[in-house]
Amino acid sequence: MLKFKLEGNHIEVSNESKSYNIDVITEDIIHIFDNIGQYEFKKESTYKGKVEVDQKEDEIVIKLNKYVIEVKSNLFINIINLKGEELFSMVTPSDKVVNKVNLELLEAEGHKAEKSAESKPISFAHKLNEDDKIYALGERASFLDRRYYAYENWNTDDPTAHNEQYRALYKSVPFYIVFNSRFQYGIFFDNHFHTYFDLGKSYKDELKVEADGGNFNLFFIGGDTLKDIVTSYTSITGRTHLPQLFTLGHQQSRWSYMNEKEVLELAHNFRKYNIKCDVIHLDIDYMERYKVFTTSKESFPNFKEMVDSLHSSGFKVVTIIDPGTKVEKGYDTYEYLVNNKLCATLNGETYINEVWPGESIYPTFNKKETRDFWADEIKKLTDLGVDAIWDDMNEPASFKGPLPLDVDFAGTSHKEIHNLYGNFMAEATYDGLKKHTSKRPFVITRAAFSGTQKYSTIWTGDNQSLWHHLRANLPQLASLGLSGFAFARSDLGGFGGDATPELLSRWVEAAIVYPLFRNHSAMGTIRQEPWVFDKKTTDIYRKFVNVRYELIPYIYDLFYKQTIDGIAPIRPLVLEYQEDENTYKLNDEVMLGSNILHAPVLDQGVDKRLVYLPKGKWYNYFTNEELEGGYHIVDAPIDTLPLYVKEGSILPIGTYETHVELLDELVLKVYKGSSTYIHYQDDGESFDYEQGKYNLYEISHVDDDIKVKLLHEGYKRYKKITAYYEGKKSTLSYSVV
Repeated sequence: MLKFKLEGNHIEVSNESKSYNIDVITEDIIHIFDNIGQYEFKKESTYKGKVEVDQKEDEIVIKLNKYVIEVKSNLFINIINLKGEELFSMVTPSDKVVNKVNLELLEAEGHKAEKSAESKPISFAHKLNEDDKIYALGERASFLDRRYYAYENWNTDDPTAHNEQYRALYKSVPFYIVFNSRFQYGIFFDNHFHTYFDLGKSYKDELKVEADGGNFNLFFIGGDTLKDIVTSYTSITGRTHLPQLFTLGHQQSRWSYMNEKEVLELAHNFRKYNIKCDVIHLDIDYMERYKVFTTSKESFPNFKEMVDSLHSSGFKVVTIIDPGTKVEKGYDTYEYLVNNKLCATLNGETYINEVWPGESIYPTFNKKETRDFWADEIKKLTDLGVDAIWDDMNEPASFKGPLPLDVDFAGTSHKEIHNLYGNFMAEATYDGLKKHTSKRPFVITRAAFSGTQKYSTIWTGDNQSLWHHLRANLPQLASLGLSGFAFARSDLGGFGGDATPELLSRWVEAAIVYPLFRNHSAMGTIRQEPWVFDKKTTDIYRKFVNVRYELIPYIYDLFYKQTIDGIAPIRPLVLEYQEDENTYKLNDEVMLGSNILHAPVLDQGVDKRLVYLPKGKWYNYFTNEELEGGYHIVDAPIDTLPLYVKEGSILPIGTYETHVELLDELVLKVYKGSSTYIHYQDDGESFDYEQGKYNLYEISHVDDDIKVKLLHEGYKRYKKITAYYEGKKSTLSYSVV
């Protein structure tokens, strides 16, 4: 017998065996759950519309402003829009049947065989329409549309060459979007245990989700557009904070720069070769025997003086830290963690595995006391002038096999905390930088979960210097943007393997739109500093680094807007043009904001490519050539990038010399047509903007009739605003609203 209880925007429905809670959060967010654990997201209702419940013989019908929720006698749920279109419709999960004879034959020949899995304690399934596409789901080395693939959320350190068949990588984001030409909706399955997503792989008309533990805890997210869904999702999990301006500049890394001399020579060469650069990263070899919060007295005896010298040349310094803390008597970080019981245990004893320092312990970052201690340890690095922190190996990774599932992290099993471990480490690092520098923290993390974007930027882990990894980057980063991770990157040039001059050239062309722009390579590979190659490669690299710096004010504006709507700077074309079916599975082009279309060459030996431009007029960024929407075969020799600006666009242009600095003059490129653009200005590093210390400029135009209004004034104004329209320069005045 179905029953229900209605209290405001909360409905409890039950049958003889179980019950669900349904909270109407907003017009478009419906929270359905059986229970909420300590690590789940909680969001209060702001819904002001109607909630009507009708009891029928075999179902309960809940009528809302925009949706009808049908609860069946088995507590399966259907969500229908006001057009009568069935959106989310639960069905009995199907069991995959595998032919055992074929399995045996496959295994006998040495192939890996996929076996039928046991049923999981938490599972649900819902219908898929024939034309449904599936987007988001975080970090996958895959295509934009995830339909017909299967993935797992279990943060995994796997340095081999990833492809679309890899089920688990470094991050877990249990959020996906179902899209077709008629409607779209998002599902955020807020469960951090090992989770499995079969996106129509086993049964083409069914999407199946399972988890090894936790609760049934699901947010249905509707919306009139794809952007509405991303905005609502990030309102639940949080948005990337406004970054420091320098973080948008060119960054250089390698595993490893081995000593002070090498680091200072690196900085010198960037200035010598006139290649703009803002950040140098130091990998694990800057430490004393890989002990976190130490520096090598042998290789970096004058660490602070080195950092000060880099600062004087316009460079910031990022240092890596890992969670694995070396077992060593007298090592203060280790001693404090052990003596205060702030590390993982197994059977009541301190748990020890092995990572870079050798035998190591694992801090219990899920415990606030541990995070507070770790945040205070960050001061050891900020006192040396370190500007930012790079968290690595925090899946958590290990060298002596995976951590057992019953390892205890402050009263919570590894089975439960695994996918959240990197998130909590990033939070501790964020808190430490904020406390000890008073600037907007710049944190980079490899492992993450939904919501980590509040604390950290991310990168896609150990990619390779392979053409198919270059091709994978655009849909991978665009999908991360749809998943709430606005500030992301893949390693420019590839981390593992050897980049060729052609591959590095094409990669820097592709990477100018990556929100985070870093060149990184592994020990034992060909070095990837551009001057290591030939003059032609160095010149190409310099050219496109310069283009990146021109785009920085525009990218900074996109990050400001992202704090309001959650829409990442790098976007799949379908996010901007969802009425255009040609964009639905477009993997080799992305948008940078709403105004720039980026179509790099992603294959070896190619000097022409097919570019798709949505309806309207588009202008080549470099030549100003005008093209109509549609398909075009364009020339793209090795030093040429197909980059297009939408008609009517207004772009603020960076005029930096060697690195990012605050500009006294605002320079605008204005394109034929008409539009209105909002430009943001502040000090580029502090939290003063939260007290209103920023400026907002509204720039509007109809062709060359350009007007500027100051909508909000809380910071020193530009001394000059200059606009370029069809190559003609004009100085603009502005009114104050």
